[in-house]
Amino acid sequence: MQTKTCPSCEAEVPVAASRCKECFHDFNEEPPRKSGPIALLAAFAAMAVLSAGAVWWVLSQPIETHILVNEESHAVEFVRQYRDHVETESLPWAEVTRLQHLTTSTGDFELAVYMTDGRRVVIEANKKAPLVMKARHYAAMMDRPLEEISKAKGFGGQPVGATP
Repeated sequence: MQTKTCPSCEAEVPVAASRCKECFHDFNEEPPRKSGPIALLAAFAAMAVLSAGAVWWVLSQPIETHILVNEESHAVEFVRQYRDHVETESLPWAEVTRLQHLTTSTGDFELAVYMTDGRRVVIEANKKAPLVMKARHYAAMMDRPLEEISKAKGFGGQPVGATP
């Protein structure tokens, strides 16, 4: 009788057997394919692309931003320092329609201006302290209305300052 060797337990079993009598290895089952070097190369390529994207994003962010509400030039001036260049932007007060002090639902604070073209530009954001005094000062300086909005929630989901 002809026999074959079981790849799992190395027992000798008849050639016609579909399972090993010792370890029950299935001879009809196809062995799993090994991924080999192509899959490893593809994984390294994917990691390289993700890393390059992350580095690009980090390098495209400003290192430092300075915002000045300049009474002499009657403009809100932004200076952004990047690793390889400096960008400046000026928003003339004549194009500012109103200011807004916003307390977000997470308790953060934002001071923003609304422009005549409909844009909302955040001048300053703070996670710890309200900016309402600064907002009132800038509104008086620019002679523009100030909108104070609170989206902060208290206990029970009620807006802060609201009566149930």
